[in-house]
Amino acid sequence: MPVIRVLIVDDDKNLRKVLTIELSGEGFKVDGADSGAEAMDLLERDEYDVLLLDLNMPASTAWMS
Repeated sequence: MPVIRVLIVDDDKNLRKVLTIELSGEGFKVDGADSGAEAMDLLERDEYDVLLLDLNMPASTAWMS
Protein backbone atom coordinates (compact mmCIF):
# COMPACT_ATOMS: atom_id res chain seq x y z
CA MET A 1 0.00 0.00 0.00
CA PRO A 2 1.49 3.39 -0.97
CA VAL A 3 2.31 5.94 1.69
CA ILE A 4 -0.06 8.91 1.80
CA ARG A 5 1.79 12.24 1.75
CA VAL A 6 0.37 15.12 3.80
CA LEU A 7 1.36 18.78 3.78
CA ILE A 8 0.36 20.81 6.83
CA VAL A 9 0.34 24.58 6.29
CA ASP A 10 -0.17 26.50 9.50
CA ASP A 11 1.59 29.38 11.25
CA ASP A 12 0.99 27.70 14.63
CA LYS A 13 4.19 25.73 15.29
CA ASN A 14 2.66 23.68 18.11
CA LEU A 15 -0.32 22.61 16.02
CA ARG A 16 1.96 21.57 13.14
CA LYS A 17 4.06 19.55 15.59
CA VAL A 18 1.07 17.74 17.15
CA LEU A 19 -0.47 16.96 13.77
CA THR A 20 2.88 15.75 12.43
CA ILE A 21 3.42 13.43 15.40
CA GLU A 22 -0.10 12.01 15.25
CA LEU A 23 -0.24 11.54 11.48
CA SER A 24 3.29 10.12 11.28
CA GLY A 25 2.34 7.65 13.99
CA GLU A 26 -0.49 6.46 11.75
CA GLY A 27 1.89 5.86 8.85
CA PHE A 28 1.48 9.08 6.88
CA LYS A 29 4.50 10.92 5.41
CA VAL A 30 4.13 14.47 6.74
CA ASP A 31 5.78 17.77 5.82
CA GLY A 32 4.99 21.15 7.32
CA ALA A 33 5.14 24.77 6.26
CA ASP A 34 4.59 27.90 8.32
CA SER A 35 3.75 30.22 5.43
CA GLY A 36 2.14 30.23 2.03
CA ALA A 37 5.51 30.91 0.40
CA GLU A 38 7.11 27.89 2.07
CA ALA A 39 4.14 25.72 1.11
CA MET A 40 4.42 26.80 -2.52
CA ASP A 41 8.12 25.87 -2.52
CA LEU A 42 7.29 22.40 -1.15
CA LEU A 43 4.45 21.95 -3.64
CA GLU A 44 6.79 22.79 -6.53
CA ARG A 45 9.28 20.10 -5.39
CA ASP A 46 6.98 17.30 -4.22
CA GLU A 47 3.51 15.86 -4.73
CA TYR A 48 1.06 15.53 -1.85
CA ASP A 49 -2.14 13.55 -1.47
CA VAL A 50 -3.60 15.73 1.29
CA LEU A 51 -3.22 19.42 2.14
CA LEU A 52 -4.23 20.63 5.61
CA LEU A 53 -4.41 24.42 5.37
CA ASP A 54 -5.01 27.10 7.97
CA LEU A 55 -7.41 29.48 6.23
CA ASN A 56 -6.90 32.15 8.92
CA MET A 57 -3.18 32.67 8.34
CA PRO A 58 -1.94 36.19 7.60
CA ALA A 59 -2.38 37.14 3.94
CA SER A 60 0.20 35.74 1.58
CA THR A 61 0.73 36.77 -2.01
CA ALA A 62 2.21 33.31 -2.64
CA TRP A 63 -1.31 31.82 -2.73
CA MET A 64 -2.44 34.42 -5.25
CA SER A 65 0.21 33.83 -7.89
